[in-house]
Amino acid sequence: GSSVEINPITSAEYNLNYTMNLIRKFVERNIIINFVSSSAVFSKNQCWANEREKPKPGTHYGKQKLLIENYL
Repeated sequence: GSSVEINPITSAEYNLNYTMNLIRKFVERNIIINFVSSSAVFSKNQCWANEREKPKPGTHYGKQKLLIENYL
């Protein structure tokens, strides 16, 4: 398994906390953010998705990426 699935707490520290701190610093400095997420925010059995589909992450990584999308 991936390191995110093996250790979701440590990965959340990097994928969530550090990313959110970086976003806050960008906003404070009026820096435009272009966040590229991941197809992992959709079902892990789904290869392709479009913008109308509802996110349904099946992994910790996908859930973390979706949290960042919602934060933005």
